[in-house]
Amino acid sequence: MSTQTSIRFFHAAPTIPFVNIYVNGALLNECLSHTKVSEYIPLTEGQYRIDAYQTDDTDKLLYSAVIPIIDGHSYTIAITKNRSELQFVPTIDDMEVPRGETKFRVMNLSHHLGTIDVAVTGGDVLFHSISMNEISTYMAIVPMKVNLEVRPTGTRNVLLSIVRAAFTADQSYTIYLLDSAEGHSLAEVLLIPHI
Repeated sequence: MSTQTSIRFFHAAPTIPFVNIYVNGALLNECLSHTKVSEYIPLTEGQYRIDAYQTDDTDKLLYSAVIPIIDGHSYTIAITKNRSELQFVPTIDDMEVPRGETKFRVMNLSHHLGTIDVAVTGGDVLFHSISMNEISTYMAIVPMKVNLEVRPTGTRNVLLSIVRAAFTADQSYTIYLLDSAEGHSLAEVLLIPHI
């Protein structure tokens, strides 16, 4: 699969139900709801001003930043909340997967987890020491369904179980860990393909 230059947005700020996203002053995504991911939008290389407005109050600018976009890469820009204010956390999505294989990575967007490991349920650790707003490298696997668990780094205590995560051939994925809509505990695990 060839990679074009593109961006998409992932709404991961639990206390803001809906946002409107503007790119260089043009409305790109309207009424993006919490936990939803927009479609990839093709762009050319350059610097882009990204503005997030509250959907029910379009005069209320929640956050603005200039983000560099490099030719030949696709980006997911997570809209998160760093305690008191919104922020954008961009990551580059690698869509290149050898035929018949799959791969995935993990991004920690939860304020409540601390630094984590992700392991096969009852088994070996796959990803070590992922802190808040950090993302792991990709791990290549054969297509499968697998049970995973999130642990505090260096322990076998289970914070969260991920049951029968399904990874299909010729696809890459990110597992996002994020706070609940109430913002008090981890309640959301999203397995999102790069398509």
